[in-house]
Formats: sequence, structure tokens, C-alpha cells
Amino acid sequence: MGGLILPGLGISLAALNEKTALLPRIKLRYPKELIGRDTISSILSGVVIGAGALADALSSRIKRKIGENTRVIGTGGSIDLIKRYSALKIKIDRDLTLKGLNLIYKNKIKKPRL
Repeated sequence: MGGLILPGLGISLAALNEKTALLPRIKLRYPKELIGRDTISSILSGVVIGAGALADALSSRIKRKIGENTRVIGTGGSIDLIKRYSALKIKIDRDLTLKGLNLIYKNKIKKPRL
């Protein structure tokens, strides 16, 4: 059917550090508040809470397009952080990619054309 590819939280933090002159590299963690009061808390709020809001907005658009009963499945190393700041009912499946590759390997779904 298709999908979306976005930078993860780690890549976002790295880009802010590497592509700006003065922003520090910080460790990914839960932000303490919505609006940061210093550089580190502002970065965390923007990246983590922003990812939750992005998940909400994109999921809403996708559901309008393919059906309101569409389930949202979260994967990836930062999904717990995103889930906390999202209004969605996210089912977490850390092995979804491996399950999909296994289905392809077993020929239970059509192999994608390259």
C-alpha cells in the first residue's frame, strides 16, 4: 500500500547538533515540560513532544484517507517516548519489520517489485 519515512528522534537530535553552530548533543529522554526554559529542555520538548504531535497529525490524515478504523502500530527504539506524547492508541510491535521480512521470505505475501 505504501508508507511514510521520517527521521527518528536520534537523527533529529544529531542534526540539531551537527547542523547548527551552538546547539549541544544531548541524550534522548522524556522532556519535563511542554515549553522548555533552557536550551536542553527546549530541544527535548521540540523533538519528543513534536514527534508525538506529528504522529497524531499524520495518523489522522491517513485514517481519513484509508479508514477511521485503521490501527496505529508503533515500531522503533523511541516509540515509548512518542507514545507518551501522542493522543493515539498505539499498539507497539518492536518486531514488525522482522515479521514482515519473514513473511516475504516465506512467500506468504507478494514480493515487492524493484
